[in-house]
Amino acid sequence: MTTAWHHYAGDEPSLLHLRLHLEGLGPVLFHTPGSGLSLRIDQPHEPCSMEQYGSVVVVEDSPVLSVIRFIGEPVRSVLVPPVHHVTDRGAGSDVGRR
Repeated sequence: MTTAWHHYAGDEPSLLHLRLHLEGLGPVLFHTPGSGLSLRIDQPHEPCSMEQYGSVVVVEDSPVLSVIRFIGEPVRSVLVPPVHHVTDRGAGSDVGRR
């Protein structure tokens, strides 16, 4: 799992991106635009500065959002929101629901 955190001034860091590294797919970005959910095959980016808007720190296996106890466990159920848009165009494209 890879997470990207937005750091700004004295504020508590906020989760910006979450990527689960799935066998057979690679890193899958979980993103929540508006009221939807987007899953996209996407490589983690490098940490960066956003100048006056703070910085982005990328963390492998974040202890804050640990999923280690779930490694190797099967997914038993999934709640699927209504489908509004689904695409699958390979790396860098959406593979989930929006």
